[in-house]
Amino acid sequence: MRHCSLAWLRFCAWSLLIVTGGAAAQKLPLDKIKLPPGFEIGVFADNVPNARAMALGDKGTLFVGSMRAGKVYAVRSRDGKAVETLVVASGLNMPVGVTFHNGALYISAVDRILRLDDIEDNLARPPSRRS
Repeated sequence: MRHCSLAWLRFCAWSLLIVTGGAAAQKLPLDKIKLPPGFEIGVFADNVPNARAMALGDKGTLFVGSMRAGKVYAVRSRDGKAVETLVVASGLNMPVGVTFHNGALYISAVDRILRLDDIEDNLARPPSRRS
């Protein structure tokens, strides 16, 4: 069982705040969502189309699979705000799952499982895929 850490809670919050387009972000009725005292809500990133599965890297990178787009994105943040979004894998057949373990990003697509080693150190130039 996973313990609830601050990083895990932030990941859970991010997973709720990824929006599938800039126009959609402006239409969200965030002011109508009731939250417990001490909590707040906002849009983290609005440039990841069809966000599906998400995984948080050891260095704080949020990896997001986009099933219909066939891509996996890396969202870098600073001070709780998304500052850069990069494509780390594309041309995939419905990447429906991502997970991060020991520096590697694992991606499950309908037809295969991929592993990108040392991905957080190579976001601009992702390493070759290992199936």
